[in-house]
Amino acid sequence: MLDRIKHIFWWLNRLNGLNASDGSVLILTLITLMVVVSLGVSLTCITVSNYHMDQNELDYQAAYYVAEGALRHQLEHMRLIMEELYASGTYDDASSFFDTFVAEVSSVRPPVFKGDSSKRVDANIMLSDFTIRDGSMSITVQATGTVGKISRSLKSTVGIGWAASSVNPVFSYAIFASEGIEINNYGQVYG
Repeated sequence: MLDRIKHIFWWLNRLNGLNASDGSVLILTLITLMVVVSLGVSLTCITVSNYHMDQNELDYQAAYYVAEGALRHQLEHMRLIMEELYASGTYDDASSFFDTFVAEVSSVRPPVFKGDSSKRVDANIMLSDFTIRDGSMSITVQATGTVGKISRSLKSTVGIGWAASSVNPVFSYAIFASEGIEINNYGQVYG
């Protein structure tokens, strides 16, 4: 029994005899590990935040370009319809011309945009403020582009003037000349 007690004291002396700096390495290692983990988590959070901000900025710009494309599409169709109606020459007054113009322009569908499969891309066109005054008409065209949850709108006001397509010629008969004919703005013929 005495040997056992001596053996216990021997172990206690051995444990007390250890150098006090041996545990400090473990503590420094743990502190260093905690600092590295904290920096890693912080950088990961910042990286994810920047990624989401960049994606939102890309969607914001894409929505603007979708709205711009839809607006340009609508304005081009308005120009083509107007030229077609002028070329037909079947309208004698401004009100019938503008009524037909509004009916045809209102039936133009917005373009279909394709984006990546994860986000909805949509374009919407709204025509409003049809104002007719003194043979001219103004229309407000508003195009809205949507990408994901972000929408952007562009607005344009278009003015259209009506001119009678059947302008009477200066002369209602034929002119024959041997050399050439020169007609000025006052309806005078030289030749």
